[in-house]
Amino acid sequence: MTRISRMTALTLLATTLVAAGVSAQRGDGPRPDQPQVRVTGDVPHDPAPGATMSKPTISAKGAQTIVDAIATYAAKEHQAVSIAVVDEGGNLVAFKRMDGATLGTIQAVMTKSVSALRLQSSTSNFGQLAQQNVGLAMGFLSAGFTILGGGQPIRANGEVVGAVAVSGGVGGQDDALIKVGLDAFKP
Repeated sequence: MTRISRMTALTLLATTLVAAGVSAQRGDGPRPDQPQVRVTGDVPHDPAPGATMSKPTISAKGAQTIVDAIATYAAKEHQAVSIAVVDEGGNLVAFKRMDGATLGTIQAVMTKSVSALRLQSSTSNFGQLAQQNVGLAMGFLSAGFTILGGGQPIRANGEVVGAVAVSGGVGGQDDALIKVGLDAFKP
């Protein structure tokens, strides 16, 4: 861009901003040919009522309750684990890597939690099925799921609202630690 064209662009931008400010001060309001800008807090418009649905999801408070209960119990049992809670869309809501938990447990809990959520079943179930059928095991793995135990869906009022996973429990205690967290969760 040449120096003249930059100056022209800046002048045009400044003129547009000033004109918009004057228009706003006069109360002209938005023009129909210009897109409306939504401000946070506006009431959303549903152009197709009934074409969308609402799904319950775990709150940050509920997720943190689960993580705290697991971490407290694991510390009493001298276990260093990582814990992840994802919402109904598979997005991370709460996470903790306890002191001493290995770095590999981070990826493990993410994979376990999303696997449990997407298949709406304990990842321990996948492991049992995979032991009986190598082809099924390969299918789980190639689809990005894990067959390691330690991931379970979180249910509230019969609906899956998220999932929780633990990795690093001594002697396969991941599922037992999850039970402690789920028992603390009161939807």
